[in-house]
Amino acid sequence: MEFSYNQIRQMDVVSVTDGKHLGRVCDIVFSFPEGRVCGFNVTGSKGFKLTRPDFFIPLSAVVRIGEDVIITDAECMTPPKDKCRKPLFRKPDCHSEEHHQECAPKARRNYDEYE
Repeated sequence: MEFSYNQIRQMDVVSVTDGKHLGRVCDIVFSFPEGRVCGFNVTGSKGFKLTRPDFFIPLSAVVRIGEDVIITDAECMTPPKDKCRKPLFRKPDCHSEEHHQECAPKARRNYDEYE
């Protein structure tokens, strides 16, 4: 079965353990350059005095994708910042003092140099 982004984005997410509605898919997370799907970001429930943050469901936790609902194992939910594996190469931390000069924006050139 094939789904487009627009179809998946509107699907409800339901827990297989208790049948609880967890939210709706708001984004699909891909890994680059492999081009594989890592999982889905799901909107948290928002209501009167009840707010749950958005969370990430890895593709391995998805039990079944139906026509209008995604059934998942709710125990595998994590915050969206822990989506996929960490990148192999990272830029140095720009907030540290030693790398501040490398990350600082370059000064603008004077246009008089070009005339």
